[in-house]
Amino acid sequence: MGSSSLDQVLGCQSLPTLPTIAVRLLELTRDPKVSMTRIGKLVKSDVGLSAKVLRTVNSSFFCLKQPCSTIDRALAYLGLNTVKSLVLGFSLVDSAKNIQDDQGFDLDAYWKRTIYAATATRTVAEFTRACDPDEAFTAGLFQDMGMMAMFVAIPEVYVPLLAISESHEQLRKDERRELGFDHAVVGAELAKKWKLQDTLVECIAKHHEPENATPKCEKMVRCVVLGRIAAEAILAAAPGRFVVRLKRKAREWFESDEHDVAAMMDRLTDAAQ
Repeated sequence: MGSSSLDQVLGCQSLPTLPTIAVRLLELTRDPKVSMTRIGKLVKSDVGLSAKVLRTVNSSFFCLKQPCSTIDRALAYLGLNTVKSLVLGFSLVDSAKNIQDDQGFDLDAYWKRTIYAATATRTVAEFTRACDPDEAFTAGLFQDMGMMAMFVAIPEVYVPLLAISESHEQLRKDERRELGFDHAVVGAELAKKWKLQDTLVECIAKHHEPENATPKCEKMVRCVVLGRIAAEAILAAAPGRFVVRLKRKAREWFESDEHDVAAMMDRLTDAAQ
């Protein structure tokens, strides 16, 4: 199948698209001098999105001392990167609203694993101080979006792969064996099409092969990988091997001891809710 199937996936007219407001936000934030007023005005232009952002900002995840009632205040409290990660996160969910999960793609399981992985990535970034936690959260959130694209574009091939794969890592191996490429490749190409920043593109592309990350993105890619392993540990019926791998990689990459890993897992379980 090889390259023709990759072209088929990327050329599919039904692929998820990033909402206009997210595209505009990405354009504005490429300017390091962009004003918070312009960002706030953009986010407030979508009432539904604003409500979702504020509801999340006021959740226990952010531990604000007093309620936040406006987007402008959210920007002041939490900063641009946090609000940007929330907008992109909700936009990713919106991009998948037309996907039907009764045809072999378990959307509930996908989103649950995605949220755990993104939250874990943010937690790892906080503990290790390796990179911006909110940028890491966004990278964790987008890492597997290639799976949705493959399901939409080539369901006749992809659904059987989903059915036989016993784990996420095995799915990737099955993708490469049957198609010659995997969801990381598709996700990275889709990220380029959406004009996501280069660090996000690389995190998506390399989240299964961190050894090939560039020096510039290496730490964030490693956070994404550890976040994914942590999510798998929490969601697995038999988490032992994932915990062992998490401890080994955390020690190897960030000199984190078992106490650090245990603390990260405790925080993750609460935060992902």
